[in-house]
Amino acid sequence: MKEKEKELIRNHPYFIKEEENNFHLKKDAWHSVIIFKEGIQEKFPIRWRNETDDEVNLWEMKKWFLELYIEVNELYFKKNQIRMLAKGMKRNIDNIIYFTCLKENKRDCFESMWDMMINKIPLERKESLSLVEKLKEKLEKERYEVSLQEEDEKILLIIHK
Repeated sequence: MKEKEKELIRNHPYFIKEEENNFHLKKDAWHSVIIFKEGIQEKFPIRWRNETDDEVNLWEMKKWFLELYIEVNELYFKKNQIRMLAKGMKRNIDNIIYFTCLKENKRDCFESMWDMMINKIPLERKESLSLVEKLKEKLEKERYEVSLQEEDEKILLIIHK
């Protein structure tokens, strides 16, 4: 099967070189790498590294890089969907939460979303409903059975085993 996610990187205007499973991109002073790890069982099979400044976190990266990284991750899981289904695997919940928050540019919500999903801590409905609904939609698309509980001004997204 053609590796569309790698082709996307190779065809990107800032792509400069490929070394094994490391794809280097550079624009002006920014030099970053998208790294493909082995196996669909990884929580985060696609990693990144900033060669320019290792103090910068992903949320602080240039918009073009974030958009590419998110798209590459989505293509990777789309490509491997049948393989994962055959092995009885699902995309890791941490990956879904992280990339949903990243795509929506909701860095400040990541920890609270994670706490809601993993530790069953309800969130303020008014502040969180939009992102929670997007997360619910994404989880259902990835074959998780989920339900949304609303009580007073709190909401809780529950994954059913």
